[in-house]
Amino acid sequence: MKKLLFINCCIRSKSRTEKLCRDYLDIIKSESDFELQELFVPSLHLMPIDRAALEQRDADTRNQQLHTESYRLAHDFASADAIVIAAPYWDASFPSMLKVYFEHICVNKITLGYDEHGKLLKKCRATRLVYITTAGGYIRRHSSVQIYLEELCAMFGIEDVRFYCAQGLDIYPHKVEQILSDTLQEMLLDRKKVALRGIPDIEVPAITDYHTIGLEEELVSLKERGFEVCSQYYLNGLPGSYPDCYVRKTVADLLEKAQSLLPKGIKFRIYDAYRPIRIQQVLWDYFYQTVSQENPGLSEEEIEQKTSFFVSKPSYDMSHPPLHATGGAVDLSLMNEDGESLDMGTEFDTFKETAWAYFTGRDALYQGIPDENFPGQIHE
Repeated sequence: MKKLLFINCCIRSKSRTEKLCRDYLDIIKSESDFELQELFVPSLHLMPIDRAALEQRDADTRNQQLHTESYRLAHDFASADAIVIAAPYWDASFPSMLKVYFEHICVNKITLGYDEHGKLLKKCRATRLVYITTAGGYIRRHSSVQIYLEELCAMFGIEDVRFYCAQGLDIYPHKVEQILSDTLQEMLLDRKKVALRGIPDIEVPAITDYHTIGLEEELVSLKERGFEVCSQYYLNGLPGSYPDCYVRKTVADLLEKAQSLLPKGIKFRIYDAYRPIRIQQVLWDYFYQTVSQENPGLSEEEIEQKTSFFVSKPSYDMSHPPLHATGGAVDLSLMNEDGESLDMGTEFDTFKETAWAYFTGRDALYQGIPDENFPGQIHE
């Protein structure tokens, strides 16, 4: 039987976070063959790892003495088939005792490790970690907790991290039950979806998908052509994305010409270029869902139209291929000679009208690139 490890860091006796988590676990257990192992973090009375504890751990690692009671928590974590963590949203983070717990399970040779080439090894059995929290107010879209968990799980080799938060509970006390119920339904729907974020392969996949839309021109590396490349989807862990950015050779030549026309000391910073259909589909699904959630009153046709302002609908139709799938579209910004990005008005992939082409902050970009070489997209 598979093991589901429930890490409970809910300190209050009547915890809203724990209620939400237990409702979720009850449904998971009824649908799956899991044996539940619950760990109540407050009862562990863990102490932060100090110098003496660290030196002892180093000695145990050298002497291969990692099967003692001191490392039981790390072994429990590494052997779990699925992991669920419940913790309240405190001080823009979580209770400090949970951080101490993480210190105790981050043990080389048990939950993480490296091969002779410095590549992270997958030491933990689980492929998914679910983190459940609640907040009295509202948190940022990309909370520090979520970022921390994704980085932590990357070390563990856990590719799929799901972060759920029931928010606004103190702002709308009369709606607490409804908010918790809505969040639970969101969690149950989301758990069957493929993860958007995963650990990308270190090996670069073969650049062959462009043949599916009938283009035979060679794709070339913009990094090898001397451009500053900051591949956003790869850095964000999008499965199947590339650490480099590729375009057709003709496009690379035009891009070099366009860069030469920029003001002195200004260069391009490349965020994205050639994009296989499979990645286009993942992005379309993600942004379609985002637009749908942020605009509940729109029809399916209106949601699709609004989504298409920011990402092309995946298609193998030769007459209407997604621009990025042709190797002819480039997402870029400007940087100065110190490597600092210039203010373009918004962040990359912002879903607002302030991200549209001729908004304030992009004058240097649009004045420096001839329209006959790179006509801009009005909604980007």
